[in-house]
Amino acid sequence: MKKDDFLVNQTNKQRFINLLSYDLQRQHNDVLHARADADVLIVETAIACANTKDTVVVGDDTDLLVLLCSRAGPTSHNLFFRPEPKLTPSKMLEYRASAKDTWTPCV
Repeated sequence: MKKDDFLVNQTNKQRFINLLSYDLQRQHNDVLHARADADVLIVETAIACANTKDTVVVGDDTDLLVLLCSRAGPTSHNLFFRPEPKLTPSKMLEYRASAKDTWTPCV
């Protein structure tokens, strides 16, 4: 069966998510489940993590970058946004908490 055909069925999709979550937790990973759109949960979690360690958000969803720009305030550590890796290297954006609170390209 093709992946898309399998995941179009909501029961299959939820069972797969539960199985994956269980396996990740068993390996001592933190797992969060979003009740609705996951973008806000991803951004809020990344901002919270940036208060204790350098944090990188990886994704191609423009909404993630927009939410990071609008919600990120001063953080204790670096907060980066990196597009999903492709065949060619992509630039990473770093959030610098300052008077101007800006996102700047990194090398």
